[in-house]
Amino acid sequence: MQIMSDDLITCIGRVYIKMFPYENTIEILGSLLTERETLAYYDNLLENEIKEKIKQNFRRNEIVIVNGWILALTEARQAALFSLV
Repeated sequence: MQIMSDDLITCIGRVYIKMFPYENTIEILGSLLTERETLAYYDNLLENEIKEKIKQNFRRNEIVIVNGWILALTEARQAALFSLV
């Protein structure tokens, strides 16, 4: 598994937002990533929730190709959110 740099994640996130401009706010991406009211805190439950969504994305073929990277939809949305903060 290759680790992505912050610059690469930001680049992927910006490209994803250009591909899906209606998902271009922190609020929209946050609501798509989790059912929680806020992403203001980080805990193991949130991490596990996100990991499970990524697995489900791949099982359901909910993928997106961004700059040659094959990503679960949730991974791409995480990169998009990262690029906005």
